[in-house]
Amino acid sequence: NIGTNVNSLYHDSNLYLTRDGKTLYIYSDEGNGDIFYVTENSSEEWSKPKPIEGRINSSGFAEQSVCISADGEFMLFASNRPGGMGGFDIYGCYKENGKWARPFNMGPQINTKYDEDGPYLANDGITLYFSSKGHESMGGFDVFKSDLIDDDTWSNPENMGFPTNTTKDDIYFTISANEQHGYYASDKKGGYGEHDIYLIDYLEKSLRQSVIQGRVIDEGTGEFLAA
Repeated sequence: NIGTNVNSLYHDSNLYLTRDGKTLYIYSDEGNGDIFYVTENSSEEWSKPKPIEGRINSSGFAEQSVCISADGEFMLFASNRPGGMGGFDIYGCYKENGKWARPFNMGPQINTKYDEDGPYLANDGITLYFSSKGHESMGGFDVFKSDLIDDDTWSNPENMGFPTNTTKDDIYFTISANEQHGYYASDKKGGYGEHDIYLIDYLEKSLRQSVIQGRVIDEGTGEFLAA
């Protein structure tokens, strides 16, 4: 157990661990559900949760599913606060003077009148994965992919397709730094019960996209052979 400093009588879940392993963002459903963070000290103990600064948490509504860019300057989260497209929407927020300042709705290119959740920004800073019940979902939540075209425009979300997506809920997708393995939760058939964690191996796809270059040398003469 991570400790009584972090865990409470309410539902607590981990949302995002920073790349240095020193700050853990968590969700607690005390009240209506907000985002908190804890930090690790030199004794490898975690601090008591603190509400995330700025205007991320709203009064009377839920915030969840945090992801932070590699440079630590941009945050994505999901919320059902008023003023969205409908249900849970994905919001963005930049740091200003070292603090999270003004959250904004990611707009109709990402959000629909249905629920969106589980945003994950890849290490390249321009590839966004998220789950949605809209955008021509196969059923329930499906995982979608969108690329940043310019400073504030995202490409049309692309359904990741089968076997990643099914008619069940497929959500909270993340991908490894080398883009060879994806991880997500699904309640698809064949699991151990309710939502299970799945691994997707993209290694074969990566190999098909690789180009191998080289030159062949005659073992006897040591000369390069003509192409």
